[in-house]
Amino acid sequence: MICPTVKRLAQAVQAALPRLPSCAPLREDLPLRVLLQAHLCRLPNRNGAYRQTRVVEYPLRKENNPLRYFYAFVDGLRYLPDWDEFYEVYLLLSPLVQDWRRRGLFTETFADGLKARLYRCVLGYFTELHASLLLVENLPDGQLWRGLDLDRASLDALWERPHERIGIRIYVRTERACAYREHKDRHPIRIRVERLADLTYSPWPGEHDSLTLLPNGLGYVSREYLRKWLADLSSNDLRPITSSHLRSTTPLP
Repeated sequence: MICPTVKRLAQAVQAALPRLPSCAPLREDLPLRVLLQAHLCRLPNRNGAYRQTRVVEYPLRKENNPLRYFYAFVDGLRYLPDWDEFYEVYLLLSPLVQDWRRRGLFTETFADGLKARLYRCVLGYFTELHASLLLVENLPDGQLWRGLDLDRASLDALWERPHERIGIRIYVRTERACAYREHKDRHPIRIRVERLADLTYSPWPGEHDSLTLLPNGLGYVSREYLRKWLADLSSNDLRPITSSHLRSTTPLP
């Protein structure tokens, strides 16, 4: 039986999806940042079964993209779901899940794999949004943008400065994540940017300088690390974009 609260949330998210802007400026929002920290603190530890289960590893694109639903929650409804709420709403709205259920393929193995995959998406989204909100509070100039158009261009945020636009990618510093970024780098960037900056963080013991750690072993990018990252941006961190990287450009609204 579907919980009435979850059903109402799913209906509200579905109604918000068509009204979502493709890209929008991010404003300072201390209450949202504090709530993100609380949600991260309540997430299961990354070393549990969710991290080890990798059954559903193919891309979740278009209507199955979890980010669509996060943007509908946060930008459309001004509501940040916890892990359980997001998982239940995704099950109700994802065409992939509905198709597998109709065909009798939504097995326990598939459900566990999907939940593990969504857990990693939730963890990444909470960490990226928290880091983006910290960036907004500490940028020396310009405006920070976020949105699905940037996500399709493999950017987590775009820093629009008076004299240039910098594409920012925020991700955990692991071998798997770095290999994925190298693969994405082979494709042209579809958003006009002059330079790229990777804001990476590490969850591993001995490399916690980038994170403020939480009791469950997770963490969020610390203000000190972010300020140092901003101060230390160099030619190695901000890579010029050559014409070969660009196939088409999408203007910001």
